[in-house]
Amino acid sequence: MRGFSSALFLLVTAVFGLLIVLGDESVDQLIRLRESVERQRAMNGELHSAVASGKRKLERVRYDDAYLERVVREELLLSKPNDLVFIFEAPVNGLR
Repeated sequence: MRGFSSALFLLVTAVFGLLIVLGDESVDQLIRLRESVERQRAMNGELHSAVASGKRKLERVRYDDAYLERVVREELLLSKPNDLVFIFEAPVNGLR
């Protein structure tokens, strides 16, 4: 038991010694860096999801003609020759 308490005392002394030498700012900086890494990991996950979604959409556009036609009509507002296009005004104050 005496050897354990001596080792514990040395460990605590070493930690306090490092804190004295490095100062509190180093510990604060380490905490800020860890938080920054976590934020970057979260952002990386979001970007990874966005890239995967874009790849799926690209594959559908390349190989699914019906999907391509729907995207072109809805997002690019294109129509075929001789199509009738109806444009509705947005409701005013929620009235229909």
